[in-house]
Amino acid sequence: MSQLRPPSMSHAALEALHRSNVSPIGKNTAANRLFQDDNAYGAALFVAAREYLELDELLAFDPQTIRLELQQLLSIKEIDNEIFGRLMAMIVIVGTDLFYADWQAFVDLCNVLSGQAASPDVFDPADPYEMSWAVVEAALLAPLETGEAFSEEIRGYMGLSLQEHGFFSAPPPLSMAVMPDDLVSPAEMTDDAEIMSAAVTSDLDRHNEITEMLRENLAELAAQMRPFIDITAKD
Repeated sequence: MSQLRPPSMSHAALEALHRSNVSPIGKNTAANRLFQDDNAYGAALFVAAREYLELDELLAFDPQTIRLELQQLLSIKEIDNEIFGRLMAMIVIVGTDLFYADWQAFVDLCNVLSGQAASPDVFDPADPYEMSWAVVEAALLAPLETGEAFSEEIRGYMGLSLQEHGFFSAPPPLSMAVMPDDLVSPAEMTDDAEIMSAAVTSDLDRHNEITEMLRENLAELAAQMRPFIDITAKD
């Protein structure tokens, strides 16, 4: 597995942090709270963990060592499995190409970053909302220049999932998706103008739902990351 370059904050992430109106608190207090917060995001957990462990350590240490180190350094009796799972998901995304190359790993990571417990023995499909959030969150710390970096298999999976959930077109975060050849567009589905208009409106509504979900999640993520980020930094 090839390693990706060390993560850096994108301009979009820094701008979101500037807009955050959360009062600053000490990094140790913030990290302690974050690693006990059921709503902590993977990217925030990763940035907080970097305050205590070097990037090379996060990428090289086994998960149990990382967990024990953080519990000791943050004076936490035990980090919840789901919270720790989100941190490990971001470590995998930053340190390997699995999120972009292996469709099964992609699905699992999408699920974990969306707050679901890992289920090794059960296949849990990632829906368009989970995929959209995972792609956006991963891009904050492991940005790639093009969606073409995703394997053809993953891009095809994205398209199938979008079709199954009633999308006629890919929302912006999943613009790299390859829609199925048998996808029927509203224009091909009917020549009834009213039905066609309703289908187009439904597709736009789904796009808007994803946009709103991302807006809310990014605002929360910005608040969680703010204690650990120098918002004056430049890319």
